[in-house]
Amino acid sequence: MSDDGHKYLKNPSLQNFSDANFEDTETDEDDEFSGGAGGGAADEHLFELLKTLRKNVAKQKNLPPFVVFQDPSLEEMATNYPISIDELKNITGVGAGKAAKYGKPFIDMIKKYVEENEIERPMDLVVKSVVNKSGLKVYIIQNIDRKISLEDMADAKGMKMKDIIGEIESIVASGTRIDIQYYINK
Repeated sequence: MSDDGHKYLKNPSLQNFSDANFEDTETDEDDEFSGGAGGGAADEHLFELLKTLRKNVAKQKNLPPFVVFQDPSLEEMATNYPISIDELKNITGVGAGKAAKYGKPFIDMIKKYVEENEIERPMDLVVKSVVNKSGLKVYIIQNIDRKISLEDMADAKGMKMKDIIGEIESIVASGTRIDIQYYINK
């Protein structure tokens, strides 16, 4: 022991990662280290299924499981139920690269799980509530789909162009995709 009461290793050694066997390696398993970031809101059964899938994918690719997705990402998947690559990219710790490289089996599993268990996803509830609260937004979305000019929409609703554009920005900010390329090209 040193003078301040701490032990120090005299000859620490490092294991070469190329020789490591990651088959049974899990990360963030100990609550002591994970900090309990999930807060228990995640679907525990789905979380366990995702961890098993992660382990299998990691084994196939000869990678440690945490390289595929870390536990906090799996917890968020088990809370938000992403069922498309675009939705998966919104999960913390999952960028476009990881989503493209590892995401398909995860979103397939989540989609099947959601259907089999008749789960209402948080994203579905947001879209439904936005649609129910605003007939104007529905009107705009439908007319954009029909490629009606923004000026015509503004005139029909007795609005100024800046107000229609503000509503479109609000629609996009809520996560609804719209294509106004027809209007931009004009």
